[in-house]
Parts: sequence; C-alpha cells; structure tokens
Amino acid sequence: MKKLLKLTAFLLAGLIGHAAQGDLIYGVDSNGDRLVTIDSATLDFTVVGSISTQPISISGLAFSPTGALFGLDYSTGNLYGINPNDVSISLIGATGFTSVDGLAIDSFGNAFSMSRNTKELLSVNLATGLATAIGSHNASIVAGLEFDNENLLYGVNTLNRELVTISTETGGIINSVSLSDVAQGLAFDSSNNLFSVDNGNPERFLSLDKATGGVTQLSFLPIESISDLAVKRFVAVPEPSSLAFCGLSCLGAIFFRRRPKRL
Repeated sequence: MKKLLKLTAFLLAGLIGHAAQGDLIYGVDSNGDRLVTIDSATLDFTVVGSISTQPISISGLAFSPTGALFGLDYSTGNLYGINPNDVSISLIGATGFTSVDGLAIDSFGNAFSMSRNTKELLSVNLATGLATAIGSHNASIVAGLEFDNENLLYGVNTLNRELVTISTETGGIINSVSLSDVAQGLAFDSSNNLFSVDNGNPERFLSLDKATGGVTQLSFLPIESISDLAVKRFVAVPEPSSLAFCGLSCLGAIFFRRRPKRL
C-alpha cells in the first residue's frame, strides 16, 4: 500500500513538474548553419550542431504536426528535412523560387513561405518541395513567418518594423502593428506566447505583444544572425490537466478499491 502511494505521488509530481516547463524553441544560425535551442522558461541556450557542410543558408525553419523539422535554403529555394537530434539533412526538392524567406506550417500540415524577389506568399508541398504562388503582399520585406495556435499567419515587415498578419488565401496583409523594437523570426509557444530575435551582435531573445507591438528583451544569446525560429507545438500530447487527472485517479483507485466482505 505504502509503495503504491509513493509511486503514484512520484508520478503525479513528475507530471505537474513537466507541465510547468517551457517550450523548446529551435533556431538556425544563417551564418554558420548551426541548429540551436532556447528554453522559453529558463532561457537556457544550446547549440545542437551544424546542419551541413554544404554551402546552404537556411532562412526558414518549421515543424510539421507530425514533429518533422523542415528548412528552406534562401538562395536556391530548396526544401530540406532536418533531423533535430543529430542535425542530419536530406534534400526533398526545389520550390522553383529563389530568395525564399521564412517557413510556416499550420496545424493541418499546410506549409507557406515568402518570395523576396516577387513579394508573393508561396504554398509549399512538403512531400516534393514544389511551391505555388498565392498572391502578393505588396510590402517591402516580410520574413519570419509563423502560425499562432489559431492558425493565423504572422510575419515581420523588417524594413517598416511591423508585425503583420497575412491571408493564406490571397497572400495580402490583413493587419499590421508597429513594433517598439527590431525583430526578425517568430515563434509561438504552446500557450500562444510570441517570441522573436533581433539579428544583432550579440543576438537578443525577445518577447512580443502581438496586440500592442511591445517588444521585451528576455536575454542575450551567444550567437548572431538567427534567421528563423520554430517550436514543436501541434504534435498531439496529453494536456497537463489530463495528466494530473490520471495521477489523481490512481490515488483514488488505491484509497477506494473494493475491499473483501467480512463474514
């Protein structure tokens, strides 16, 4: 009995502790093509490894709902699959566009990028890499694409220093909010908090208020030129409340288990 109580209490404590942890935000260093991570709660910074010895420059980074990590090369427009554990890469295919900026994947697995040359929103086929132009946003430069938890597409107009929302049907800008500081690259965590970096030297890790455009510095990063961010959010995992309920159910089963009838 005591052993069961201790075991259940240990599991419950672990589940609650896990729920309090932050999300792991992945980033890519466009200068050295290094994959890095930032813990959104502790702000711990880790270099995972170098993506490739090939002359590529990843300008777009995103996780699919299945947990697969993808990257887009700015110059060639090639789409790559990236293993976030050993940082090995595999070529999937060419988008058919060059100077592509940003990569965002919604909860249904639809992928989008931007063509800096044509100023168009692109729909990207994750199986083949081939991209199709949707429409122009008519802004100077829009980068750092990312979906929030309601599948609304955001980007950063880096020249005008604006946070913009983009229509995935027309490619046009729906709304824009002036930012109080420089930002490049976006990442929403599982709680819909918005993070960014400023592409400075040293790089700063930032928190953004998507309603007001307020920018708050969270930390300095020992790296420069992070081109894009990504968070593994849409992969189905048990909710913290469900995990806690499971632990409490175990306790209830122990205390209120059926006892043998006395004769």
